[in-house]
Amino acid sequence: MSKVVQTSEEAAASLLLLEPTGRSQRLQAAEGSRSSDFGSWMFLRKAHRLGPDAIRALLATGVERENPRSVFAHALVSPDLDDDALVEAWRVAVQALRDLGTTYNWGSKQRKAKLRGVAEAPVLLAATQAACAACEHVPHDMLAVLAIDGSEASEDAFLPHLERARQRGDELLDWLARLRTHATPGTGITRLLDQVDARLEAREAASPALDFAARIGFEGLSSFWVGVTFGSRELSGGVPRFQGHIRVDSRNADWFAVHLSEVPDDRLLRRSSFSATKVFADEHGLGVCTPDELPAWLARAAEALGVEWSDGVHIASSLRGKARDRIRVWLFGSMLPS
Repeated sequence: MSKVVQTSEEAAASLLLLEPTGRSQRLQAAEGSRSSDFGSWMFLRKAHRLGPDAIRALLATGVERENPRSVFAHALVSPDLDDDALVEAWRVAVQALRDLGTTYNWGSKQRKAKLRGVAEAPVLLAATQAACAACEHVPHDMLAVLAIDGSEASEDAFLPHLERARQRGDELLDWLARLRTHATPGTGITRLLDQVDARLEAREAASPALDFAARIGFEGLSSFWVGVTFGSRELSGGVPRFQGHIRVDSRNADWFAVHLSEVPDDRLLRRSSFSATKVFADEHGLGVCTPDELPAWLARAAEALGVEWSDGVHIASSLRGKARDRIRVWLFGSMLPS
């Protein structure tokens, strides 16, 4: 008889369904699962139901050194514990991983309470420190726990992430800056976050977005961001058939992006999307452009797609008043209906 091949999440879920049946079945299910499944929503939602044999079967698949949730769980749960202690340690690990994956807003009191609960429990804090020290890519909530704790051990676990962010200057730097929302004042980590702020200021001062702003008539700015939302006059299902967004932002490493999506009658979404460094999709065959070429690209897109752009253009920007109108005119010129 041929063996049924399962995805890792299906195998992990089957451990739940097999409990409390025979041990051979649980071990067979564990063959297709991994400890990285500890972080999947599908698994964590019901993982507290696992009994000791199933927990040991899953732990036996081994720790994945580059997976922070795997490192975290293995730091908390030893297969050598007696059954009662094992089940309790597993329950604590599962609940902590759920708290570290909450969907509450970043600065909400609910999220702060969950993260502080992890930071104030010594065994959970130690597991978080171990995961952050071992892995290059970790959930932002784990880094927030380090910032809440602020101890020397947490600072040591935080430093490699700071160094990578300083070297790369990418979106990780922006995320580290957001840790101030949770950081305890006066700790070593808050002083390290001062370095993050300084690096962000230097990055923004050198951003191509500021040079672009000067070329279109906005000189001498220390910060410049603009988001333009636009759509076609032609409708599909009561909404613009083509809907687009343009972003230029000196505050971000990925400082320029264009997205255009189509909602056709067949409801098969098609899109064109690119940034300053990458093409994500070009399903309309429109190609890409630089920020300076945006007016020509918009005109070419309208012609190729057989549409007119609606005058319902929305602009959000660091600029105010008539300056925003100038951006609108620069982008669309006479393309908008009078």
